[in-house]
Amino acid sequence: MIPSNVLHRISEFVQKKTIDSLVAEDLRNYVYALYAPGEKFPFYVGKGVGERVLHHFAETIIELSRTSASTIDSMKLRSIIDSFDRSDSEPQIRIIRRNLDEDQAEAVEGALIDVLQPPGNKVRGLHSVQNGMISLDELIIEKGAKPLAPKTDYGRIYLFNIEKGHAERKSYDIALRGHWKSNRFIRDLAKYRAGGGRAFAVGLIRGISRHVIEVESWQPSEFGPDRFQMVGPEVADADLLHKRWSQVIKESGFWKRGNGLVVELTRDLGRSGFRILHGEKQVRFRPFE
Repeated sequence: MIPSNVLHRISEFVQKKTIDSLVAEDLRNYVYALYAPGEKFPFYVGKGVGERVLHHFAETIIELSRTSASTIDSMKLRSIIDSFDRSDSEPQIRIIRRNLDEDQAEAVEGALIDVLQPPGNKVRGLHSVQNGMISLDELIIEKGAKPLAPKTDYGRIYLFNIEKGHAERKSYDIALRGHWKSNRFIRDLAKYRAGGGRAFAVGLIRGISRHVIEVESWQPSEFGPDRFQMVGPEVADADLLHKRWSQVIKESGFWKRGNGLVVELTRDLGRSGFRILHGEKQVRFRPFE
């Protein structure tokens, strides 16, 4: 239960932090971090101009005014509330870099989020996907990946974006096996394997295949009644692993909205190509470029 004076204390805190024109001029574009009392690492990192850093506290006041603290699920807002829910305590605001241009501020913010991974930041910094933190091994794989050009046919490929799952779980295998909402994949697998076919799942990060498993079955996940995970062995398939799948995914709106695809890799009139079986309205053969 949050004490009744917390809302008042947050309001007083904001009122004391006046950012006038002289301060704003010195700050220009700046990067800031919010720290809980006594903590070494921030719970949130952001960038902005003027009073941007104070907007989070104003947002907290608005949320507390219209709902109970127990129903607020934002980690950032919860951390702000908890910082005031102690005797004479309040969060610390630190300006990490100031007097930056907008591009510099974006770069600093993104680097800090990548390294510190503050719990209040829901997403990575701008341009972190293209230019963010990456291991040297991953960069070598990414830049050395060749376009997908399989030598054999694959009747069924389940294609998933595992970037977020890998960032959270630090495992390609766990990220790919999932906990997916997958009723259509389950129905498709049952029908396909009944005909004697082998099915594979491929996990992509930035369009590069990082992990492949053979899918033998889907099993219920502990993460909810509508979530399932794949069962089957890891496969070191040179045709599928560490390849660029950009031609397959680049035109699929279904993929861009965060959904998985069901793909067939096959040949037509002697040409190697693919069909997207689930993820586009029209199933059609497309040759590899």
